[in-house]
Amino acid sequence: VVKSHKRIDALINCAGIYGPMGPLETNPVEEWEKTIEINLLGAVYCTRAVLLFMKKQRSGKIISLAGAGVGGNQLKPNLSAYTTSKIAIVGFTEVVANEVKAFNIQVNAISPGAVNTRLLEQVLNAKEAAGKEFYEQSLKQQKEGGTSPEKAANLVVFLLSKAADSITGKLLSAVWDDPNVMVEMNEKQKNSSLFTLRRIDNLSFF
Repeated sequence: VVKSHKRIDALINCAGIYGPMGPLETNPVEEWEKTIEINLLGAVYCTRAVLLFMKKQRSGKIISLAGAGVGGNQLKPNLSAYTTSKIAIVGFTEVVANEVKAFNIQVNAISPGAVNTRLLEQVLNAKEAAGKEFYEQSLKQQKEGGTSPEKAANLVVFLLSKAADSITGKLLSAVWDDPNVMVEMNEKQKNSSLFTLRRIDNLSFF
């Protein structure tokens, strides 16, 4: 990219697998490690590769997909490798965002919603090993179409725009969050735990 365009403006980390499903003690360790390697370290390797160029040009946008269930009101059982890797993505996002803020580089994570992708097929093939409730939800999702992929795409396009230059280190849901709310927040609110996974915080900004 640098050879062709002399710069790198954006990186989207979206490669991912569900990995082993079922109770933790039944998960092959090798498959657990592979899930972390792809879902978390894949994003780490790519982010590390582009930061050198983004820092030199003093601008850039990095967006990682954090999974549909991360940040929700209940984590699904039987997906320990996947869920752990995606929660780690959010922590990674926050740390790197703080590291590169002075270079005008914004780093964010998004939860795309229940989009019908090849990951859905993995759940359907695993059947109740993925959890009875999740399997039934997935059957319903397959039938009804799931979350429109345009929702996630539109959120990514927004985060890549100049309008989102003040948003960094955040986790946004393509289904539930209005990114314009973040644009309108004051500096103290933007630097708070709003739109993150943290629960413990000083809430004096209210």
